[in-house]
Amino acid sequence: MGTLAFDSLQYARRLKTAGVPEQQAEVQAELMAEAFGFYADNIVTKEYLDIALRAAFAEQDAKFEKRFAAIDQRFIDIDQRFVGIERQINDVRTGLKAELETFITTRLNQQDVKLASLEATMNGNFRVLSALMGVTLLAAAVPTIQSLL
Repeated sequence: MGTLAFDSLQYARRLKTAGVPEQQAEVQAELMAEAFGFYADNIVTKEYLDIALRAAFAEQDAKFEKRFAAIDQRFIDIDQRFVGIERQINDVRTGLKAELETFITTRLNQQDVKLASLEATMNGNFRVLSALMGVTLLAAAVPTIQSLL
């Protein structure tokens, strides 16, 4: 802290000039010097206040940095959890996709077998119908051909 200057001799002279007895002026000057000495040690100067505030702010900044670092670490931990969850979701998605592809392929193969069976049945029916149409045509055409001959 800074010092405060008090001129006790000048103070005593001024008291004497004002009409205060010399002994009383000297005692008052000594008491004032003691008082100024006591309070001078307790007076906060701009320089002291600046240093104290800078130290307090630096301490507070360090606390904030520590807290922010802890919060940043929490965010990093949360991000890592999300990465793990995302991996699990991708694994489930991949498994479901494979199962769905297998299911669809199996169902399509079953439908292909059914369609092939229906096609074979329809081809057989078409042959029978073709044969019947041929017989019907012959049955209708033979009498007409006989009458022409």
